[in-house]
Amino acid sequence: MKRKLQVAILIAAGLILTSTVAFAHHGVAVYEMSKATTMKATITDFEWAQPHCQIYFDAPDDKGEVRHWAIETPPPTMMIEKEGWGRNALKPGDVVTIYFHAAKNGSLRGLLIKVVKADGKELFNRP
Repeated sequence: MKRKLQVAILIAAGLILTSTVAFAHHGVAVYEMSKATTMKATITDFEWAQPHCQIYFDAPDDKGEVRHWAIETPPPTMMIEKEGWGRNALKPGDVVTIYFHAAKNGSLRGLLIKVVKADGKELFNRP
């Protein structure tokens, strides 16, 4: 009986820990999903990592001042399924046109829609 109680407690603890992590994920609520932002950008870094890949780039604002952006993509396990994506898909210095949903709070963050490379090749986040 004592063994069953220990197993039940371990299972309950595991479920609580797992559900807390899943609940903490923000989804897309922080992004302005009703409109797209487009920028000519220079890639500064591309992180191929969990829980999301990150694209960092510089782009001038309306006044010509260079701003440093961070754009979120799905995790590598999902990105690898899309044509053209991989650890070396984007390199520092690449000049691209980037389409994304900007953060609602005005921070320099966003959710990727697609990247168009200088040669015209399109890398999509979602179909």
